[in-house]
Amino acid sequence: MLEGVEVCLLSHIHFGTNCDHLDAAGVRWLKEHGVRLMCRSGDEKRLRKKGLAPDPISVSGMPLLSGTITPYPTSHGRGIVGKLMGPGAGYFLALENGPSVYLTGDTVLTDTVRDVLTKHQPDVCIVPGGGARLDLGGPVLMDLDELVEFIELAPGRVIINHIGALNHCPIQFDDIRQRLTEDQQERVYLVADGESVELRD
Repeated sequence: MLEGVEVCLLSHIHFGTNCDHLDAAGVRWLKEHGVRLMCRSGDEKRLRKKGLAPDPISVSGMPLLSGTITPYPTSHGRGIVGKLMGPGAGYFLALENGPSVYLTGDTVLTDTVRDVLTKHQPDVCIVPGGGARLDLGGPVLMDLDELVEFIELAPGRVIINHIGALNHCPIQFDDIRQRLTEDQQERVYLVADGESVELRD
């Protein structure tokens, strides 16, 4: 399933104390296969300590594959919890010979997220949707109402992952399905662990 991977995008590393998006097996795999690792500007020093050679993405964007990639700041929660989770990034990919893609990264719904959706009109959005929360404070991912607003703003297809993940994501598949209109059901994909989605025009 990972054959042909050319680039890995890392959204955040929680101040370097808990790199839950890149475990030891992932670090090994990147090294063994020589896959280009791109990250939010500011995370590269901590990633180098893991023996990696990260390529930080300029805040103004930079070339990638047949197009460009631009980072947008995320808010992995609000208030004190959001600050403790650390900074992160979502990425907008504008490809010359393919669909535009917005990977939100781990975030609640913010004005920045809304702006990317309305200004860039991405063809495909990939968004974590489990409504994750810690033992204190509010959600660290979009709650159900925010997910619904996100889907309403998104002009194209929406792939939602991270549903029911671990024990801290209360939003389940049926919770989202019950909120979708008939039109939205045609363009929203709810992805389970290990499931893949192939999009064709």
